[in-house]
Amino acid sequence: MKINILTLFPEFFSNFKTESIIGKALNKGLLEINIINIRDYCLDKHKQADDIPFGGGAGMVMKGEPIVRALKEHKGRVIYPSPQGVVYNQSIAIELSKLEE
Repeated sequence: MKINILTLFPEFFSNFKTESIIGKALNKGLLEINIINIRDYCLDKHKQADDIPFGGGAGMVMKGEPIVRALKEHKGRVIYPSPQGVVYNQSIAIELSKLEE
């Protein structure tokens, strides 16, 4: 199984790939994890992936363009974690484990 993780913080996943059950699966060749830096798909010289909210207000929002470029290059099923999403459980884990990427 191949998992592509799109992130602004690729160094966050360095320990994730070597520890626990994930590290064991990687060592056995059962799993491949690619950490993809969203900033690599930003076209400006500062690699800026965030933008100000439309309509003003506090905070920042992600630019859509770098994410779309990354998704076009790295195929597979897209899973977007969200508080409004479906609760991850064993049956979903089994379903996802059957996918190639």
